Amino acid sequence: MSYSLSIWDPSQLNRPLPASFSEAGQVLEQMSRLRAKPNPRLIELARQLSQCYPSRDAYAAGDPGAEDAVFLTNPVTEASEMQRALWQLDVPSGIALSVLRDAVRFAKPLGLAVMDDQLGIYFDPKNGVLPPAMAETWQAVEDALEDEEAKPKPLINKAYLRKRFNQELESLLEPKGFKLVKDENVECFVREVEDGRQRIFFILTGSSPDFRIDINLNVFNTTIEKINAAVFPEKSYLCAFSTVLGCFEYPGENVGAVSKEGDIVQILRIFEDRALPLLDRCTTLEGLEGLLNREESQVLLPVNMHKKFRGGGNLW
Repeated sequence: MSYSLSIWDPSQLNRPLPASFSEAGQVLEQMSRLRAKPNPRLIELARQLSQCYPSRDAYAAGDPGAEDAVFLTNPVTEASEMQRALWQLDVPSGIALSVLRDAVRFAKPLGLAVMDDQLGIYFDPKNGVLPPAMAETWQAVEDALEDEEAKPKPLINKAYLRKRFNQELESLLEPKGFKLVKDENVECFVREVEDGRQRIFFILTGSSPDFRIDINLNVFNTTIEKINAAVFPEKSYLCAFSTVLGCFEYPGENVGAVSKEGDIVQILRIFEDRALPLLDRCTTLEGLEGLLNREESQVLLPVNMHKKFRGGGNLW
């Protein structure tokens, strides 16, 4: 999820600096319609921000660390090519407050204004925080960020999580007959079963410190595929069923949320307790029939877990 900061140079307008947040909003609207050549002050702000938060193009090709880049495009390139007076800087929501804090810190000496419309706060290079009532709140935010940054942190990023999760899954799945392969350009675990195969892969999304892991389970069965093809020749059913582990609440929190090492263990425990029994049950056609059509299927998984036929149709 992205988060947008509005940054501009007040000297480009022939009007007094805003005296209130509502006036700042009027300036923002006016700046959004103003065409302008690249502004050296905005370029310098972009340079300072890029030193704190490298963009994706700062990494070598194939470097997994690029997945954790704050900026998808280089801020300096963006500011240098911009043909408008207002700079809408997009950052991941998980780190937005840190970027806002640094943007304000760098912008003030350059005479630049920064507005966070989501928080309802405007930072004027001369008049400070508007509305004034937000000044105390903003100071508390800065103090909290400083305290958090002072704490020692384990190295948890996408590259680390992907490697760690693959290792843990492999140790869990290898005794069950799964092999780590590349299938349809997706790195996944596959095992051959009676009259078909099973596939497990996970999708890692989000940004530090709030990642999300969704584990996808696919069961393929040749007999069911032939039946579907005969009954519904106009449709293509690749899976007997597919489901995503991560779309239900357990216990009271989203199972896919990852922000610390212990979350990986919890997700894997849920996977072992809920998903593996399901897959073991589906190694035969009889087991699949029991899962799809009998009440016993509701014992294996929570009823609010997302289950669907590939191509449509809720399982219950």
